[in-house]
Amino acid sequence: MRPHQSWSKNGVDQEEVVVACMDRLSGAARGTEVHNDIRILWLEDSAAETICNRSDPGAVDERAAERAEESRTLLRCFAEGDSAAFWELWEGHRKYLYSVCLRQMGGNREEAEDALSRAMLKAWERLPFYAREVTNPKAWLTRLIRNLCLDIHRERERRARSLQGLEEITVANEETVSRGFETPEEAVLRREMGMRINGAVDDLPPRLREPAILRFFQEMPYQDIADILTLSPDNVRKRIQQARAILRGKLNAYLSGESVPVPEAADGYERAAQERNLYQERNLYGVPAAPASLLTQESEEIQSEVVAIRLVQITLPTGIEKSFQVFLDRRPTRPDLRVKTLSKNVQRHPRGWKNRLELADLLYALGRWEEADEQYRRVLEKQPRLMKAWLQLGTIFRLMGKKEEAAAIYESALSWARKPATFCHIKGWMEICRLCPEAAAKQFEEAALLEPGNLAHWHALGLTRLRIDSPADALKAFDEALRIDPDDILALTHSHIALIALGRAEEARQRTARALELEPNDVLALKRMADHRSSTGLVSGEEGKTTRQLIRHALRLAPDAAEVRESLALYHIFRDDMEKGIAVLRAFTEEHPNCPRGWHLYARWLLRADAFPAAAEAIMKAYRLCPDDKDIYRAAREILPRAEGLGEMPSLSVETFR
Repeated sequence: MRPHQSWSKNGVDQEEVVVACMDRLSGAARGTEVHNDIRILWLEDSAAETICNRSDPGAVDERAAERAEESRTLLRCFAEGDSAAFWELWEGHRKYLYSVCLRQMGGNREEAEDALSRAMLKAWERLPFYAREVTNPKAWLTRLIRNLCLDIHRERERRARSLQGLEEITVANEETVSRGFETPEEAVLRREMGMRINGAVDDLPPRLREPAILRFFQEMPYQDIADILTLSPDNVRKRIQQARAILRGKLNAYLSGESVPVPEAADGYERAAQERNLYQERNLYGVPAAPASLLTQESEEIQSEVVAIRLVQITLPTGIEKSFQVFLDRRPTRPDLRVKTLSKNVQRHPRGWKNRLELADLLYALGRWEEADEQYRRVLEKQPRLMKAWLQLGTIFRLMGKKEEAAAIYESALSWARKPATFCHIKGWMEICRLCPEAAAKQFEEAALLEPGNLAHWHALGLTRLRIDSPADALKAFDEALRIDPDDILALTHSHIALIALGRAEEARQRTARALELEPNDVLALKRMADHRSSTGLVSGEEGKTTRQLIRHALRLAPDAAEVRESLALYHIFRDDMEKGIAVLRAFTEEHPNCPRGWHLYARWLLRADAFPAAAEAIMKAYRLCPDDKDIYRAAREILPRAEGLGEMPSLSVETFR
């Protein structure tokens, strides 16, 4: 390596001249004359500055070429593992790079030094990877610093918007700010307001509290919060909005004199026990909010931020075709292309797990469950505490009917559970695999009691209550989820079933309409809205066109789903064309002869048309394909007695159904 030489001409250190000039002219326009013999030219694209002495420009060019070659030599040495070469390279350009920082940071020396330090760390990290591509190290370092300074300015803008959003929650005392000082009374009020803000943040549910702290107090950008909490940026943004709304409401109540402070108990443990007893004594679903001391300070192990529901058609290993709902925490955009991109990234970086997890989630959303299974297992090799991967893996096996394998996966997940609520939640899914939905509901209910701010427990409880035909209890669970998040897609969509069962059709329609506003590609919401419109006679004229558009959109999203084909049949049936409606269902069974749901729907409408022998034949085909389906079994019990010569259904216990 060549020792570093100072770039000087006629005894003058030219880099010191640059720094001195920049101190005087920070932010000055390009080409400003500093002295009769010196001009600074800022070439930002090439990231190089040239100080030209008019008496001998050729000598300067020659020296610049020598220094560039010296920098390339040092860079090669650093890439080969010589760390001392980096420091020599950095020191050779440090003064110039500082001048760049000074200009970018508006002449603020402290900020320029901070930016230079951050740039040094980034350069140390990244230079070895780009050594072969970098032909001008000085230009590369300058571009790095320029981009870093731009990032710092963007961070400040985001931070200002974030702080402004937090300030909107409180009431600013403009008079105090304008005076520049505060009275003792104002100081007391300010401290009390600070305590109220901290208390209100502590009272937030865990799913909202942690992102709120990271955003409002640590001033982190959404992407960084998403990386820390393993969420999508959209989910983080939504949680911050919910937290801000809750905080604004609490502080407005305090300022209006409505809030009542909670008395402190002598013993913190005693206070927690009192609050827990009070919470348990009250109606579980009628509690307006969980006590803050019941909410653990850890982030939720089980996260369930459902932003989209998709219907996917799966062919099971037995050859049977079934459609399943998949609950997604992010809306997949161009999923096939994204899968290709992620697959390449995973191959390039096999040790990473975040891209692999996103790939597994996309494969799950597309119904490519065998591939998703492999990717989730690879993720768990790196991150065995990641409950999301365990639960997704268990869901795949459970829906595919492999209950023993699913139970084994949940059993493995239990060993990594750190929180009682997580333990109860996983036990609930194990009870589902054991065909004990009542016991599962108790486990989910206990999980919701322990962690009332976690939507995942309320979702599981509501779905399980629907499974055991308890619509009133299911509705309570979904209502609790909507109290936590009024825009919860899963609760809006699935409470429809409970509301219809309870005779509250208009409320069901309103919730379905809201679900469609939030997620226009929710197939189940599209189907239910179309069915509601058909059943209320909106099947002709302009209203009929709207109904048909809903059905067409659902068919584009899920062309192989029997449920969506039924909506098309209903449209024709309510147009007084029963024959055409039944023909739609018959065509589906011909296209998908191994789909039990298709045969089941076909049989139900044949029964309505009084075609008893054909209905009996169709329901028996459905029963042979899927003998443990409760709905098919009930339909068979209703249809077969009306048809003669087809025998009787074998006696089955309801407990055998999923």
